[in-house]
Amino acid sequence: MSWRCTSSSRLRHAIRPPFLSYERLGGSFCSYNPTRYSSNTPVKREIVERDCYDQLPEGVEKNIDDVRAVAARSDLAQLVSSKAALRQIANGQEAKRREIARSKEDTTEGHSSEGPPDELTSRSWALGDEVQVTGLVQSIRRHKKIAFANISDGKTYQTLQIVLLPKFADKLHNGAYVELKGMWQESKGSGHTHELLVKELIFVGSSDLEASPIQKKNMTVDHLRTFPHLRLRIPSYSLVNRVRSHVTSAVHNYYSVRGACYVQPPLITSSDCEGAGETFTITPRLNPAADAAGMQSKPSHYFRSPKYMTVSSQLHLEAFAAELGDVWTLSPTFRAEQSDTSRHLSEFWMLEAEFRQVTEVAKLTEMVADLMQKIIFSIWPSPVCNELRQYWSEDHNIQDKGRVDLDARWNALASTDAWKTVTYSEAMGKLKDAAQSDSKLFEYKPEWNQGLQLEHERWIVENIGKNYPVFVTNYPKKQKPFYMLSNEDKSESEPQHETVACFDLLLPYGAAEVVGGSLREHRLEPLIANMREKGLLRRPAGTDQNPTTEDYPFLQPGESLNTLKWYADLRRFGSSPHGGFGIGFDRLLMYLTGINNVRDIVPFPRTFGVAHC
Repeated sequence: MSWRCTSSSRLRHAIRPPFLSYERLGGSFCSYNPTRYSSNTPVKREIVERDCYDQLPEGVEKNIDDVRAVAARSDLAQLVSSKAALRQIANGQEAKRREIARSKEDTTEGHSSEGPPDELTSRSWALGDEVQVTGLVQSIRRHKKIAFANISDGKTYQTLQIVLLPKFADKLHNGAYVELKGMWQESKGSGHTHELLVKELIFVGSSDLEASPIQKKNMTVDHLRTFPHLRLRIPSYSLVNRVRSHVTSAVHNYYSVRGACYVQPPLITSSDCEGAGETFTITPRLNPAADAAGMQSKPSHYFRSPKYMTVSSQLHLEAFAAELGDVWTLSPTFRAEQSDTSRHLSEFWMLEAEFRQVTEVAKLTEMVADLMQKIIFSIWPSPVCNELRQYWSEDHNIQDKGRVDLDARWNALASTDAWKTVTYSEAMGKLKDAAQSDSKLFEYKPEWNQGLQLEHERWIVENIGKNYPVFVTNYPKKQKPFYMLSNEDKSESEPQHETVACFDLLLPYGAAEVVGGSLREHRLEPLIANMREKGLLRRPAGTDQNPTTEDYPFLQPGESLNTLKWYADLRRFGSSPHGGFGIGFDRLLMYLTGINNVRDIVPFPRTFGVAHC
């Protein structure tokens, strides 16, 4: 399915994807293959809903939720051309406006003068409904005859305003957990469009306000990171977790529609997938009391041989794919990398996918681009879109963290036609030319065998990609793991320039490398040769005098596959061309939210020397 997107100045409503419009192609706003999708698929329904959205007449509020509500009751094939369906949307909105006008209450004393988004866009209560809410008190304002409190119920970035009588307000304080019941009504103040008039205070979980590490005064992000279990209560961190939840759901929906199987590979492994040696070894603590007394004996291997926390699920995904076909997973990975930067964690999440019968890197990059685009399309009409806009529109966030243009970030991912693809050789050539023109441009001089540094990747995106994502393909074989497929067009006269069929996706706005993938070596003999080059077929002690040969094809005297025998078996007992990729999920969320430190993306960050909670 292909989407053609062009710039458009007429799309003004925040719920629509900014800078994008869908061109009419053959009577539709999107081009798709009608024989590929039945009329009842979510993909085609979304197309028709957006077509209906664009045809709403002047004077009708363009709310995608209203369109979907009518679409759920209408015949899909006739929805776009049905004026009756469009009238349903207009009439429903007019009824909502009349209901609001009838339900105005005279409770204006003490209302704030700030202007937030409409709570009805995120809370589905009707005016006059009796509702019960729970949440944490963020602030409270007391007056002689009435009081107002802001409650964070975890559903939106916007707090819920409640109106209380003094007898209720006296029991509340900042940080307290409350459960209360009241009536949902329109607010005459400009601080909130709606509020809850409290009729019953059901429960109050008090908080030790003086001892609480969360105070009204400004707190640095470094300070907040020291109590991650409590910083989750701050609206901005709650918002990040809702974005994570939304993107996770979008990925599940994306692969479910396409028939890919979600699998759960193990977290405890026998081998280092990347071969860098930066793994966490599992050692049991059998007797904590004896250990504290200094009497603990040296621990033995719980699994009878060394085992590690996984650094990637890719090898196990290949085992799944051999039978299931296209598979994917979203799971934690662990690397004992002693990096103390804003981009590195010791525990992080990877979205990894493996596809059978993939023979070209271009097919993998196409899959990545399509996934990224669909994630963006899912964000634009979602509540988290407006919540993120509100977060970055607040003056204190702009002053502390700088201005973030979310639309530019998201549009860069959605406009896949503007993405560039260059080979490693081409990128290195341009980097060297730039370094020759300005000797102070880079801290690290670009060299073929030294790989791309972060500053090189950012230069590539800014100068080659023009601040759009860039695929860099065909990296040197010496820089990549043993399982990657070698390119057939290698130069015999320059063996040092031998490359593998792989790619990295570099994102703009400083994000740099977020996705990496490759074709896998699916033949047994070349795979074992690659393992030999990487030094993975280690010889047991004394093999020079009395070499032994493991009973396995293509091994030389004294060699052993050790813990990778199972992986070689995937080739020995039937294999096919395949490939896949891995996405740094936390880095992707950094890009989508504009938050520039991965430690503020992950709820409980684990970094070198730090693992609170």
